[in-house]
Amino acid sequence: MKRQIKIKAWYRKEKRFIDLNGVDIRFKGCGNEGSIYNIYEQGVLNAIPSEDIDLIEFTGLQDKNGVDIYEGDIITAGLYPFNDNYCHDIYFKHGGFKVRWTMFELGEIYSHKLNGKIEVIGNIYENPKLL
Repeated sequence: MKRQIKIKAWYRKEKRFIDLNGVDIRFKGCGNEGSIYNIYEQGVLNAIPSEDIDLIEFTGLQDKNGVDIYEGDIITAGLYPFNDNYCHDIYFKHGGFKVRWTMFELGEIYSHKLNGKIEVIGNIYENPKLL
């Protein structure tokens, strides 16, 4: 099964998510190495420089309410051994999405371990005080 690729864009200067319409990638030489140059917002003519944007990737998973889980989301979880109501954040490291619990990592997140326990309650961009 292929994972659906979705990306959200956080516009740091205006502290808001934008409706992503396109990404301008500039390649260096003949290789595959490229860098994001500009981001295009739906319905807006002018490009936004990439240094003003955080691109946030969809994990391919949903919470117990069917809400898509993205990198940077803040969740509550009844994950063993931490059956708690604390807030955790999702991040990407070493090729996979992980859950952070206070000072250490809980590890990879997998759909078979969610069992309807994870709930997205915000994100690190709009709701950093939840952590």
